[in-house]
Amino acid sequence: MGNDFPALDKVELDFTDWQLGEGDLIRVEPFVSKFNKSGGLSSVVIKGVKNSINLEQLKQGLMKPGGTFTAID
Repeated sequence: MGNDFPALDKVELDFTDWQLGEGDLIRVEPFVSKFNKSGGLSSVVIKGVKNSINLEQLKQGLMKPGGTFTAID
């Protein structure tokens, strides 16, 4: 058995404990590489990320075409 992350269709990432502000950036690539193995997710909820650049990067990197992306402050 390998160390591959299981294929997921829906995910919720909660960054609220990190207390990120509008100017705070996160490294998006580790999340995209872990959660996008199956070609994208149909539903993603991101909590606690306020930076519009990061939100767009997460949306583009994680979503299947036609999927639902929700950002919650």
